[in-house]
Amino acid sequence: AVGAKTALTHLETNAGGTTAINGGSVTTASDESQIYNDAVTIGKDTVLDAASGAITFASTLDGAFALTANTSGTTTFGGAVGGKTALASLVTDKDGSTAINGGSVKTSGTQQYNDPVTLGANTAFTGSGVAFGSTLQGSAKSLSIDAGDAGVSFEGDVGTAAQPLAAIDVESVGLVTIEADVFSTGPVTIRSSGDGITMTDGAVIDAGAGTILLAASGNIILGGLATTNATADAVKVTSTAGAITDGGDTDREEQRTTEQLRNRGGERIEEESSGQPKKSEGVDRSASDLVRQSTERRDQQQRDDFVRDTEQAEYTPLLVGRHFQICVQQIRLDEGDEGQHADGDERGEEIRTRIPARVARGQL
Repeated sequence: AVGAKTALTHLETNAGGTTAINGGSVTTASDESQIYNDAVTIGKDTVLDAASGAITFASTLDGAFALTANTSGTTTFGGAVGGKTALASLVTDKDGSTAINGGSVKTSGTQQYNDPVTLGANTAFTGSGVAFGSTLQGSAKSLSIDAGDAGVSFEGDVGTAAQPLAAIDVESVGLVTIEADVFSTGPVTIRSSGDGITMTDGAVIDAGAGTILLAASGNIILGGLATTNATADAVKVTSTAGAITDGGDTDREEQRTTEQLRNRGGERIEEESSGQPKKSEGVDRSASDLVRQSTERRDQQQRDDFVRDTEQAEYTPLLVGRHFQICVQQIRLDEGDEGQHADGDERGEEIRTRIPARVARGQL
């Protein structure tokens, strides 16, 4: 152990060789820093404690062991983490911030970032569970996450409206949880092959002009989805063995949706609930009609174009984007069921003629 009895005032290595940390801990005092300018390997589970000082890895970091970084300053990973030998796990404390500039972080176990994270390069996270306990920023940077057999969670905003990410791709077997807003200028793709996707009430995925794809084997609970993309693939939501439902509408989500609808005056919105080659033709709605619904309704039907109760699943489309395609595992209507339009008016007839009476297992 380094500094276990008396903390060092400062620790810095040069860039000429390598550093092996095999003692399990390094402690520096007060606002003094730990700066590793050369390639570092850890030979056992290691805790780095820099109080309020910085912890900086200017080069690569490897070792099949757990690393915990504690500081109220900034922890910086300047090179690839786990590029040669994946770490067992990686944890940062909730104080301070973390800068990931090396382009990749690989662990065989979990990655838990409890402080705000900034991406300084296009970055790929690979592990068995990846969790961001605070914000994740990276203006014009792409984000890729492969969480293996575990889940992914975003507790803070991902990007900002002024500084969105360039693209987001998330692959997970476990549950993907989105508790705040997500901003990107490019495609947002989130897949959960063994569980589901949950957006908390008020959370919004804004892909700018990019597409949005949400796919899961389990339930998908939606918040707000926004894109100005005008292609047929603008928004696709697919559950192969669960239900797709609207998680609720807060004032923030309502305001954002209303503004989006106003900006898309007269555009065609398409909903699909078919896993078969034949697709529904969609339902034409004017922007003024959609804005009226958004401002007058405070309940779940606020953004629904129509709602059909089924025997095994609920189908609740959301009015965002120019095209919207939703597929669930199975929707069965009683023979002759006309379906119910949210407004309860004569347009239910139009919907009845455009939606197949029976829809098989849905896949995009």
